[in-house]
Amino acid sequence: MEYTYLGNWKDRVGNNNIEVDWLIEYLLERGYEMPVINKAIFELKTIASKFNDSLYTTNKNVYEKLRYGIKVREG
Repeated sequence: MEYTYLGNWKDRVGNNNIEVDWLIEYLLERGYEMPVINKAIFELKTIASKFNDSLYTTNKNVYEKLRYGIKVREG
């Protein structure tokens, strides 16, 4: 699957479960515009930070968005 192990980031400053800079770079390379990227990242972060849901439900919802995409419109 061509993953690169980046080591243990447990104590890394600014550690986050979503690497926004890498995600933006990835989406820009695929031709998406910044307004659409910002909306998609906002929705992904919102879903990933729903702490009132169970961990299973949150992970399932994040996986669905990563697997099937986030539908956003420009404007």
